[in-house]
Amino acid sequence: MAGEDEQIRQDFVKYGRRMRGIATFFLVISVIGFSAVMLLSLTSSDARFTSGQLWERGFYAVFMFITALMARNGSRFGAVLLFLLIVSGFWALTVTLDARAIGGLVRTVIYTGLSGALIWSAHRYHQECSIEDIPLGGSALIRWGGLVLAVPAVALVVFGIAILMNPISTAVVAGSDVDQEHRVWMFEQEYLLADETIEYFYSEGLMSISEGGSLLTNKYVGVWWQDDGELGSYWLKLGEVCRIETTSEGDYFTDANYKIHGAGQDNWLQLVLSVEDGGDDRFIRRMSVINERNMHAIVKAACDADTKIDREALALANGIEAGIVALDRVKPDQIAWLKTNKYLNNDETILKFYSTGDYHIDEGGSLLTDKYFGGWYMKQGARSDIWARLGEICSVEQIDQEDQSGDELYKITFGEDGWYQFHLPQHTGEDVALIKQLKSLNQAAVTDEAKAACDKQSEPTADL
Repeated sequence: MAGEDEQIRQDFVKYGRRMRGIATFFLVISVIGFSAVMLLSLTSSDARFTSGQLWERGFYAVFMFITALMARNGSRFGAVLLFLLIVSGFWALTVTLDARAIGGLVRTVIYTGLSGALIWSAHRYHQECSIEDIPLGGSALIRWGGLVLAVPAVALVVFGIAILMNPISTAVVAGSDVDQEHRVWMFEQEYLLADETIEYFYSEGLMSISEGGSLLTNKYVGVWWQDDGELGSYWLKLGEVCRIETTSEGDYFTDANYKIHGAGQDNWLQLVLSVEDGGDDRFIRRMSVINERNMHAIVKAACDADTKIDREALALANGIEAGIVALDRVKPDQIAWLKTNKYLNNDETILKFYSTGDYHIDEGGSLLTDKYFGGWYMKQGARSDIWARLGEICSVEQIDQEDQSGDELYKITFGEDGWYQFHLPQHTGEDVALIKQLKSLNQAAVTDEAKAACDKQSEPTADL
């Protein structure tokens, strides 16, 4: 029995020394690591590490110090946490592709072996203490007090891993790197249109991009947010951004804020952008380049005067006359565009033409010829069109609308199920004249077959 007792006591001393020795090694390593982080953070000339990487290394060193100190005072839980911390280094190495990864791998393997031995030594030390009813030694305050710091840190790490496993980046993302699932969501919300390409994107949400985001495309800059579960958004056309104001500079923990001013009063949006790896600078620089390239002199004048853009003057400067015009005022290049897009056939004659575009007639318009009436419009960035043959129109009615756009909204129905809503300018009575001409031409071309089709319409047929 005396021999067994002696062996137990020898094991008690052996495993206790080994436990404290390995824990002391990690204490020294953590102090060296934290000191290196502090030195690098004070040395701006070293560009090998970003501020984010320095914060991560600092957290790693502090967490290692706490768990190693707990283990040195006999905490098996501290030893296990230290082991998990070191094993996490293998995951970190999977995103490192440079030569330094080899040295990090060797170091992690060695540390993993030592921390595994620490767990075993702490476990055997506790066994020997229990058998001989020997006090653990060390500080119970450190063993249990360390949990107050270690448990929240573990929760933070678990939360961080959950975020990292989520496809939402914490940095500003280039258009080519935007997740396809996020592209689909933006398109469904009409935040991204079919004729646009993403330049940069940043999500304020950690678990879902619907929580809020900032988007720059080749045509627009905009933001969206949630308010009581409802999505809201605001957009400015590139070429119509007047001024960019930095309202707050971000850091590792907070995002930068930029106020983007459009022409006129109360026409602005607030961009929220991560400063990680200079993403906010790239976003703003690219936006500025595209905006300057697209800005028309009339828009610039409105920006300088802080007034609304004169849309009629802008359209006229781009060759689009205000209001409804006859054939003699339709530009040759506009006629060519209509024919190219098969909106005007060679055997047709233009009677009335109207475009809602500011920069080009492809933005929307209506056309009355001697054979058809219809128009084209943009929907989610893709151009669509709809046409009714004269003689087949069943009804024309004016639609009441709440907005004060200055245009009148009309609706025509044709065939069995066809219908089309369109705007016409009304400030000089142009819309009344066009509608009167449309009804007259349609009445002259009505056939018995067309009248029978109109009789099947679900809505009452208007007198044409």
